[in-house]
Amino acid sequence: MAEARLVMDWNCARYIWNKCVEAGNADYMAHKAGSEHQSPTFCRMSKKLTAWRSEYAWLRAGSQCVQQQTIRKWATAQQRAFNRTTRGWPKFKSVKTALPSLEYTSHRF
Repeated sequence: MAEARLVMDWNCARYIWNKCVEAGNADYMAHKAGSEHQSPTFCRMSKKLTAWRSEYAWLRAGSQCVQQQTIRKWATAQQRAFNRTTRGWPKFKSVKTALPSLEYTSHRF
């Protein structure tokens, strides 16, 4: 039971990460094309998380703490890519290649 819950939380976190990476890539393409756009920030992606959770029941069933922490990690990775050019941009996480890693905060239990 606990293992199934962790796998479900990992799948939700991976989905959120990939949606954030997709938004970052779309922002880059819009910037490159010279069109008007809003950069995906932690606050904007958190608002989108609320919309995604209302849209998908399976996402709503997952831990909100893990999903918010995933957005926080993505925002940190995005910012570090700007500061250090050797780091590279955040990439999509695949089911086959990405190792499951979750971060739970102690005040959410």
